[in-house]
Amino acid sequence: LRQKSYSASTPGSSRVSLKSKRNREESESPRAMAEPISETLRVAYECKASMIRAFTEVLTPSGVGIFWWRLFDETFGFLKTERIRDAGPSAACSIRALCKVLKDTKKIWEEIDGRSALRNNKVRLRQQELKIYRIMHTVSVDAKLLSAGPVFGWETDSVVLFWNRFFGYKLRSPTVKEFAAALRVHLLLEDTDMERIVAPLHVFTDIVTSAIETSETKTVTPAVWGSLFQRYGPFSMLYERMRCLCTAEGKLAIWFMKDGGRVKAEQEVQQGAYKWIVRLGRLSQKMAFVLTYSNANLGLVHTPIVNDLKEGYHIQGEPGRKFSTVLDLAEDVCRRMQWYHSGYAIKEEKDKWSRFNHDLEKTLDLSEQVVERVLFKVSKLQSSTSVGESEIARRAFRPYSGSDMSFQQSQEA
Repeated sequence: LRQKSYSASTPGSSRVSLKSKRNREESESPRAMAEPISETLRVAYECKASMIRAFTEVLTPSGVGIFWWRLFDETFGFLKTERIRDAGPSAACSIRALCKVLKDTKKIWEEIDGRSALRNNKVRLRQQELKIYRIMHTVSVDAKLLSAGPVFGWETDSVVLFWNRFFGYKLRSPTVKEFAAALRVHLLLEDTDMERIVAPLHVFTDIVTSAIETSETKTVTPAVWGSLFQRYGPFSMLYERMRCLCTAEGKLAIWFMKDGGRVKAEQEVQQGAYKWIVRLGRLSQKMAFVLTYSNANLGLVHTPIVNDLKEGYHIQGEPGRKFSTVLDLAEDVCRRMQWYHSGYAIKEEKDKWSRFNHDLEKTLDLSEQVVERVLFKVSKLQSSTSVGESEIARRAFRPYSGSDMSFQQSQEA
């Protein structure tokens, strides 16, 4: 009986001890977080000082500098928020990991003694940048895209860098104009094949505005970004695939319908110049687009178009015939269906784009220096330096003077 009584009392006493332990941990959580946060803040300030030294002593203004300046400001704000200080012991390991990454980053900045050294360490700095943002996301409750999974391309480094560099680790929702300007600069800095993105800013913005489905607030919310990525992804081909649905003037092609469903598409085919039209499909059913066309035997047919991301687009049921863009797919369908008039119109539009790009290449300078000048203009979309650090910041990151382009000229570039 004594043994039975002892065993019966054990679970209750263990529950009491566990509860008291949990209460003790919760009451001590701010104290437990204070030490790693203060240490990480100190290292972050030292790391930023090393970066500023590099840009004031040996380097010219650079896109890398703009992004790292923004990243340090983000890191300071992240470490000083009440939510992080009250996050509890579970977040302490993430803060310590952040401290280690910043120490390693400081060593890299201390090694940079010239432009060539910066170029040679670009990959290492990029990796450190990604680590810092991803650590902040594991702790921050504001990381809205993390729970969305692969549909947002969040496992892709370029996507993480793009959103965080231009819109912060809290991932605010930009306007379409901000999104287009940021996307263009990101592609110019990251993409080696600049022929695909030589369109001036106003044409680039018109293309993005024409293709994107905005929210009621006219902003690019996480949901808007998710649908954009699923229709036009992967990220490296986002602009190219949107461009192919537009004319060289940045307007939607007459064979593409962004607004309206099945009934409107049928009306367009019956009354329009072509025997077919492409419209948006239901993403919930894995349809990026739908090809609606008139068949002599079957009447009006609605055929889903699937986006396999890097592998390309294909007609549902024909996975063996994949194309880089919807325009290439439509051209193939016109050839197979013997729609010669439509096929000729598509070829003519492609030729217009080729001439448009060729003419721009003669007049535009897409050197590294010019791209970075454009970045300085676009960086005005975000808050850069804080009051109190303005003097050294102006020396380190001021736009080019003297021969510096005007804002209008930078837009044209």
